[in-house]
Amino acid sequence: MSEELVEWLLEGDPAIRWQVLRDLLGADADVVRDESSRVATEGWGARLLAEQDPDGKWACAIYSPKWVSTTYTLMLLHWLGLPGDNPQALAGCRHLWEGAQYFDGVPTPTKGVAPPDACVVAMYVLLAYRFGYRDPRVENGVRWLLGQ
Repeated sequence: MSEELVEWLLEGDPAIRWQVLRDLLGADADVVRDESSRVATEGWGARLLAEQDPDGKWACAIYSPKWVSTTYTLMLLHWLGLPGDNPQALAGCRHLWEGAQYFDGVPTPTKGVAPPDACVVAMYVLLAYRFGYRDPRVENGVRWLLGQ
């Protein structure tokens, strides 16, 4: 990879810089962590966090409308590298798990009682672990996924 391209990538958003440092430059873990911590306060991550509703959701919704709801905004923040100890993300996770419907102890974002979807359960579990949401229902989700 050309030095000019790496320099150009490092001029970008913190969500890009930490990955360049880790994946292309092999930077020390502390350097990568310091850069990824900026995702919460600068650039795309900060802009997404600023869109959070006062109650802790995004788009006033847990799962739908897709791509702007709490579930998908948290997934994007995860991919951008938002640190796992972010209190806004934790508040969003709380809404996922407390606002879900449950089918045999497993979360589903549907309004009626319907069998869970493995993709959705996996997203909920990933986000709970990533952002530090602790609840026994998360383990139920893991067990259910392992049985699929």
